Amino acid sequence: MHEALVDLNTIYKPDLSIIDGVMGMQGFGPVGGKPKKLGVIISSKDPVAADAVAAEIIGIKPSKIKYLKCAEKSGIGTIRDIEVVGCNIDEVKTKCDFIPLRLYLLGKISLNLQRFSRRLVGFGKLLSLGRSAMATIGYSELRSRASIYELLGMAKDMLFKFQD
Repeated sequence: MHEALVDLNTIYKPDLSIIDGVMGMQGFGPVGGKPKKLGVIISSKDPVAADAVAAEIIGIKPSKIKYLKCAEKSGIGTIRDIEVVGCNIDEVKTKCDFIPLRLYLLGKISLNLQRFSRRLVGFGKLLSLGRSAMATIGYSELRSRASIYELLGMAKDMLFKFQD
């Protein structure tokens, strides 16, 4: 996702970025979060600088946000030495409640398991077809096989015989 955001900004760089920070969302947003009055509007010709200022206002270091680092590296904008006009960031800086770390980590584990399971789909299909092929051979033939590798080899041989 980080690279996709950077790619979008290389194709179409906005002339002006505006962040409506009058009301924000904290916690389990955007559906189950709690509204929080921030009272800011951020605008910049540099979309990276606008997001960096917004991050600082809610207490996140811009250098810790991957897509901002990627965007700066790509030359889209900067997260350093930003000239802020209007009020000072410290005047509007606020502490926001974020998703608890344990739930965030649980979500990351869940996403990684989903990605891993997609990779196993093809292998699962192979095993399922192999099981069907072995079922046609019979139980006595399976008992004579000593290892799982031989069984998988037999399943592979049967699959190719079915395709011929």
